[in-house]
Amino acid sequence: MIKLVQPNPILLNGNQHGVLLLHSYTSTVRDMKLLAVYLNDHGFTCYTPAYQGHGLKVQDFIKYGPKDWWNDVIQGYQILRDSGCKQISVIGISLGAVMSLKMAEEFDIHRCITMSAPQGREKKDIFKRLVNYADYMNKLENHTNNDFENNITKLESAADQQISDFHLFIQHTLSKIDTITCPIALFYGKKDEPLYKTSAEYIYMHVRSKNKLLKEYTNSGHLMTLSPDQQELHQDILNFLLSNT
Repeated sequence: MIKLVQPNPILLNGNQHGVLLLHSYTSTVRDMKLLAVYLNDHGFTCYTPAYQGHGLKVQDFIKYGPKDWWNDVIQGYQILRDSGCKQISVIGISLGAVMSLKMAEEFDIHRCITMSAPQGREKKDIFKRLVNYADYMNKLENHTNNDFENNITKLESAADQQISDFHLFIQHTLSKIDTITCPIALFYGKKDEPLYKTSAEYIYMHVRSKNKLLKEYTNSGHLMTLSPDQQELHQDILNFLLSNT
């Protein structure tokens, strides 16, 4: 049996432009590791927080929720400040994209970059993501499929608070995007669900940023940082972070 351990955050020291890289729901820092290394190779100080509960067995994972993960993000921002960063940009994917938008709403952010940002996501869709996570973790722990099937109804009940809180967190954050004025880039994958294209277009139309970019990636699904478009995506992110407009 594999022993599940909470992943460690990633801190890569560089110059005074810090980048906060935020991973997706039910995933880990692996979403952002290659991008963090790429940006650090180009001089940026990078920090990727490991959200509480992520990477652990599902019964431990559901003990946490958006408030806990948001605190992890705020701590990451402070770590970059304490590292001497004068400018801080934020990059997020899926849940991390929502967190990135919230950072742009509430903090002094130099650049905001979102990938696969959800808007109008239903609770049943969030639960499906959790079921996939539970299935994966059960296989890691060598549980049988019958074990998983017997626990699926219990999981739905036990996870209701987390899923409800997550759903409200998305709604609340998206309701305030008209307060965002910092430069923002909105990326989505053509192979992802159509909802994410609609979401990116909605955010693009409602932020008040004068400098804003909307782009589709032909070969990308939901986890864009791990897609065949990775090289193009990395270059686009670097260019946006370095832009002077």
